[in-house]
Amino acid sequence: LIPTIEEVPPYLDFLVEGDIEANHFIPKHPFILEAVWAYFLGEGGTVEINIYADVARSWPHAKTTHYWPEEDVIYAGGRFDVPADAGWVRFELSEPLIFLPHEHFWIGYRHLDASPYLGLGNPTDEAELTQSMYYSDKRHDRFVWDVPGGVFMLRAEGKHFCKRETTWFTDATDSAGLSDLTHMRTAFGDVDGDGYDDLLLHLAHDGTVADSARLFKNNGDGTFTDITSEAGLTGFYSNLAAIADFDNDGDEDIYLGVYIPQDEDFEDHGKRSTILENDGTGHFTEVADAGVGYEGTTSAVAVADFDGDSYLDLFVGNWLIEYPQPPSICDWLFFGNGDLTFTDVSDMLTDQECRPCYGAEAADYDNDGDMDIFVANYGRTDNYLWENRGDSFVDVAPQRGVAYHVPGTGGNTFSAAWEDYDCDGDLDLYLAEIAHPRYQPSSDPSSFNVNSGPPDFEFEDMREDLGIPWDEGEIEVSFVDFDNDGDLDLMLSDLYMLHFARLFRQNDDGKFEEVTYLAGIDVHEATNHAWSDIDRDGDLDLVITHRRSDVPNRVRLYINEIGTDNHWLAIKLVGTDSNRDAVGARAYLTACGKTQMRHVKSSRGHFGSQSTLVLHFGLGDCTEIESLDIKWPSGLEQSFDDLEVDNYYILEEGSEPEFWTL
Repeated sequence: LIPTIEEVPPYLDFLVEGDIEANHFIPKHPFILEAVWAYFLGEGGTVEINIYADVARSWPHAKTTHYWPEEDVIYAGGRFDVPADAGWVRFELSEPLIFLPHEHFWIGYRHLDASPYLGLGNPTDEAELTQSMYYSDKRHDRFVWDVPGGVFMLRAEGKHFCKRETTWFTDATDSAGLSDLTHMRTAFGDVDGDGYDDLLLHLAHDGTVADSARLFKNNGDGTFTDITSEAGLTGFYSNLAAIADFDNDGDEDIYLGVYIPQDEDFEDHGKRSTILENDGTGHFTEVADAGVGYEGTTSAVAVADFDGDSYLDLFVGNWLIEYPQPPSICDWLFFGNGDLTFTDVSDMLTDQECRPCYGAEAADYDNDGDMDIFVANYGRTDNYLWENRGDSFVDVAPQRGVAYHVPGTGGNTFSAAWEDYDCDGDLDLYLAEIAHPRYQPSSDPSSFNVNSGPPDFEFEDMREDLGIPWDEGEIEVSFVDFDNDGDLDLMLSDLYMLHFARLFRQNDDGKFEEVTYLAGIDVHEATNHAWSDIDRDGDLDLVITHRRSDVPNRVRLYINEIGTDNHWLAIKLVGTDSNRDAVGARAYLTACGKTQMRHVKSSRGHFGSQSTLVLHFGLGDCTEIESLDIKWPSGLEQSFDDLEVDNYYILEEGSEPEFWTL
């Protein structure tokens, strides 16, 4: 740290005994902490230095007056006398401490008097990223960020060890042709029908409105080509998107959702949500009067066949009318007519209250054969779980245990992901929440809701038991078996400074461990992500976006290098009596005595991210498949027992599976 301010800091007049100044540390590699340095100014006196555990990757786990009564001190450094204007003072640890890259820690100076106080500085170019917070019992009753003039002059001295030599994923952004993009939302879909998922990017943050939707063709060799103009997408704006075959003609159309601010200062750009028709070659034309061009604070979309007529429908979520005030625009439900137009049936959402939606995902949570809708709501409001009753949708979130976790307060739910993580035949639900318990102590943190199954289909939050520490900035979540070991893993996009995307691997005991460092995924302030096997080698690759303004390219492509170490099976389902994309279909694969379930789903989560429609199963070292059972949305059930591992198959409803070669 380079000293920048040595005069009395502006908050010195309210520092009292017990107040804390602290710095946040995140090791880039495994790290041995051997000593602490602190730069003291002012009168001499006795100082107390401690090393604190981290809470939610946001503040030190230090005792404060009433919002955080407990304390987790990793190392009590003791008390020391320092002279006036001492400058840098080194405190050697009696025993070194070891931190892994995902183990954040804080070095804190607890005041025994107002002085001495810490100097402020700016990190050198060689310093690792850090931030400062301070707690003042006299001015604040919580830790706050507003440290003027830089960061507290506290240093962690030590050495890295066991640095990774290789990573499980390779950053292929530049070589793939995805450089210099400012988009923050992603959707995969095979728009030209060549068997490779193409990439639709939306919500550009370069100050423009036109041309914010960009379409990149997957060339099949690990590279992408911008075909926005050739595809007819020039000039289209979108905050979110869903790629789906809305007319069952065998090619993927696009829903583009547009967020329309409602404040008086908004200059209307004239863009509205719309449907784009695919001509079969990947060229799109806007559908006139599609029936979805409403003016709202559109923030989420879920696609499924809710009425069972074989045509895909749309649930569209809306956010606050004007942040941060509570009034919101109600959500909309549109049934597809099969001709790329839609009918508003929002009144089927029984007794809907207008709550600020930030994410949605459709799934058959109760195994009754029809598609339900989970709605992630913001602003400390209750979530919705719209249970499909055929002629209406009824909110059962309170009865099922997913409306909130702290009664009467709710949370800020951004995203939801449904998957059968424990292979018991029903869908479990992870909810990604932004939570600020420093000043909103009752705000819900993220939750891992395990489905009890029949007859009640109630949910119990098991996140802590499953070993997943929560992050204050979680906004996006997905389940994925990235290493093809047969167990579903978990990916999280985390917002805010010093918050990074995280990858968790599920172990044999069903618990999770963070493996972001070994994976080599390094994305700060992540906003969105999606999975697809872009090179068709049998494992799922990752596109992830972020909002860092100081990093020009906000899109990153990570190629999976570890998944092919295990066996796998991939299957593309094509509906005939069901919707063509087979959204809502379930596949049960049994191999080596274990049955896994996957379900076909379209867009999900916060501002609509979308992974591949192809179902991927990891098989570990298993080389024989006992059976594959399919339950189609139409009600048809099929069973097969002659599939070979390490292959792509395509299965049309009512037919036999065929090898899917390109």
